[in-house]
Amino acid sequence: MIEAGGSGPRWHRNAILRAPAREIAARSETAGARAAAAFLNSTYGAAIVNTWVTNVTMDGPTCRPKVTRKALRKKLVEDFGRWWSNCDAEGRSDLGGFLARTVRSLVVNGEAFVHLEVDPDTGALQLRLWNVNQVDRSMNRDIGGGFRVVAGVESDPRGRRVAYHVRENPDAPFATNYGTIRVPAEDVLHVFEPLFPGQARGLSWLAPSLTRIAEIDKSEDANLARLNASAMFAGFLTKPSEGAPDVLPIAPNAPSVDMEPGAFIQVPPGYGVEFSTPPSGDGAVDFTRAMIRSAAAGAGVPYELVSADLSQVNYSSARLGLSEFRQRVTAIRRTLIIPQFLDPVWRRWLALEALAGRIKLDLGALPEVEWVFPGWPAVDPLKETNAEIQAINARIKSRFETIAARGRDPEEVDAEIAMDTAPAAEKEARK
Repeated sequence: MIEAGGSGPRWHRNAILRAPAREIAARSETAGARAAAAFLNSTYGAAIVNTWVTNVTMDGPTCRPKVTRKALRKKLVEDFGRWWSNCDAEGRSDLGGFLARTVRSLVVNGEAFVHLEVDPDTGALQLRLWNVNQVDRSMNRDIGGGFRVVAGVESDPRGRRVAYHVRENPDAPFATNYGTIRVPAEDVLHVFEPLFPGQARGLSWLAPSLTRIAEIDKSEDANLARLNASAMFAGFLTKPSEGAPDVLPIAPNAPSVDMEPGAFIQVPPGYGVEFSTPPSGDGAVDFTRAMIRSAAAGAGVPYELVSADLSQVNYSSARLGLSEFRQRVTAIRRTLIIPQFLDPVWRRWLALEALAGRIKLDLGALPEVEWVFPGWPAVDPLKETNAEIQAINARIKSRFETIAARGRDPEEVDAEIAMDTAPAAEKEARK
């Protein structure tokens, strides 16, 4: 018998999802709201979200247009750099900050919606991040002809996105939420990780850990109350004999006698002294550590980055734990951030710049781009640098690959090295 497919006391009756995509559409709003509460109220929820945002975004990627003409490549990089600072329709941040907000929405809500707008004054591209609740989850209908709307997302008979049904931001002042408007899908970037076929909306990345995070907060509150109780160490005078006086020779409202180290305190005749035995907190730290490990594992983040506990870390364990996490971050960049956000933004920006006449390009053959994120900080710089040098000398790794992995443009690095060595070469030539 296959226990996973059978029944028994080990399995809860609700531990089955026969239609996970439908269940995500129905429960994702509540899960996202609880994740937002954990992000704002729980230290571990905030640590998980901030760890994902910081590692996925860093300070933003740089673009390397795939063109052969150096003059055109230089112009594209410079123009995109100027647009970088003014891409936000609300004027709050540059593209790096906007990407961080997008990733934060992706982690907390499981999805992010970015509206591609056009500046009416300059004709340049502008980006606006929507509240995920603006896309109406309550809208589910069959339009006919194979077209349908599921959780506010309209798709064609082949399942391709056609439009999004959007209402006013419910967080905005004086929001009315009267009706929705239909926004074509080509003007909206829906960034999310589809977990199951037919999934229309995203699920919070904190969903597997939210229950555990809530239990950790309760456990820590209980442990704190127990520690406060254990700190209330007190002594009590007892009357074991019949001959002891009923009234102590102390005024009724007099303060209690404080004990000091090395003090000898006189006890009234016939009285004894007993001390309280407050509850012990043994094992609380290990139990809490195990709970945090469970929550971190469910969110896909190393325990040390969530708890800030580095007491049990050495070079090997740190490198192993960070290596797996960084592979996951790299996969998210290449499968979500680049194809669902950065590449569409690049194509729309190029098209609008070409239409405005600021860049001379063929709209039918817009150049592609490579995105380079900042390199990872080394756990042990000396060991890792020596390993890279040996790999380059053994011809199993190129210098270009090594520099690109650090988040730098090899051509820029070569230019900087040439500038550094030029004065020395000129001085040597004068001799």
